[in-house]
Amino acid sequence: MEVVLVSLAVATAIWGLFLLRHTSIVLQCFVVIVAGSVFGHSFFNVSLGPIPITSDRILLLMVLVQLFLFGWVHGQTIRPRLCRVDILVFILFVLLTTSTFINDFKYKDNLPLGRLLFFNWMPMALYLAMRHCKISTGDLKLIYAGLALFGVYLALTAIAEVREYTSLVFPRYIMSPDEPEFLGRARGPFLNPISCGIFQSVALAGLLMLWPYSKRFGKCIILGVACLLAVGVLLTLTRSVWLSAAVGIGVVVWIPLETKYKAVLAVVVLGIGTFSVFFLKESMESFKRDKHVTAYEMSQSAKLRPMLGVVAYRMFQDRPLFGAGFGQYTKYKTPYHFQDEGGMPLRSVLPYMQHNVYLSYLTETGLIGLVTLLSVLAGFSLHGWKLWRAANQSLWARQAGLLVWVVIANYTINGMLHDTSIAPMLNMLLFFSGGLAVQLSQQTERATEELLHKNADLSVAKEGVVPAIRAVA
Repeated sequence: MEVVLVSLAVATAIWGLFLLRHTSIVLQCFVVIVAGSVFGHSFFNVSLGPIPITSDRILLLMVLVQLFLFGWVHGQTIRPRLCRVDILVFILFVLLTTSTFINDFKYKDNLPLGRLLFFNWMPMALYLAMRHCKISTGDLKLIYAGLALFGVYLALTAIAEVREYTSLVFPRYIMSPDEPEFLGRARGPFLNPISCGIFQSVALAGLLMLWPYSKRFGKCIILGVACLLAVGVLLTLTRSVWLSAAVGIGVVVWIPLETKYKAVLAVVVLGIGTFSVFFLKESMESFKRDKHVTAYEMSQSAKLRPMLGVVAYRMFQDRPLFGAGFGQYTKYKTPYHFQDEGGMPLRSVLPYMQHNVYLSYLTETGLIGLVTLLSVLAGFSLHGWKLWRAANQSLWARQAGLLVWVVIANYTINGMLHDTSIAPMLNMLLFFSGGLAVQLSQQTERATEELLHKNADLSVAKEGVVPAIRAVA
């Protein structure tokens, strides 16, 4: 059986490489994310030794092979200029890799090694591919439209999932009782409502990127699809997802908006926020979400996070610089739960992982790891802002700067209440959007330099020609 699967994989790879030669690298990277989301490990996996093979891992390998073997020949690849963000990403790569291998990387059936390979090396490899590809306006149009279509799929799946229309849910494993966690909420093919909500929020941003180019009928369609995506986001029944989606929409709407309309929008948002705090606070704190969990149990979930914060702080005090080791949190956390503080029953949170991406990095990789992560996020944000402010770029390209802001807003806001670094495909989305912004920002710089160089050449030519004409005269 394994021989047949290997033969099939080889044949698929050969045909895949042939087809990939006729599409751009950036679109191939986008397809890797979509394929990993819908046809990931839960849909298909084959164990060849210690590393499971999945569709997105095969596709990413094919993209890298095609990029560095054929990309140079066919003009799809350009040599990037090394920038500070590239250095920060490399430092994060070295830090996580070193932290994994100097500790027990085989702990819990290779859990640290698996996190390193699939939640960090793969996204960084995707970033590497993005930094070597040419990005055209046509690519950006397809990415925004592709995000919108993917969001429609997620929203329709969310509705069918919550309403238990099992026959309409694809893939089938989404409704499987063998995966009871978050069952009853819109978790989508990720089996995780946070990932599902973030992808829908980013898809909504991609949809809104099409607004300036649409006529009246097209704008009506965009509004209808936006309402559908909003329903999908609400069905995740996750407060942090709702908040991050609102911030993401605010980024896309507020920044391009004319100044005279911003005051009106600010008043509307303030009114909605005030109404939510005073009239919906109690219902938002306690409501039934998971199918097998009561509303009371859900209301108690918020009380777990301060206790997990105390445990993280104690672990940080013992290992402040380099942490306990990447993927080693569960190995070293137990002693810190048996020292109650301020009446907090820390034993009650012993079964839980960290519910905060920043505390997760702090406990496992120390202050150095957390600062590096925050620096990478800040670097992506800075390039996104520079891209949006680039006057000599098309609106299609400038909007990619807003897109990376939306991704980072969703990643960081949800990261305050969840460990987004281990949520399926979120790191892939983060490094894809970051690579998109950095690459387009550098393309803008190159275009500016070429324009200045041409103007300088024309100026020199005029200075040489005019005296010669005068001498002849």
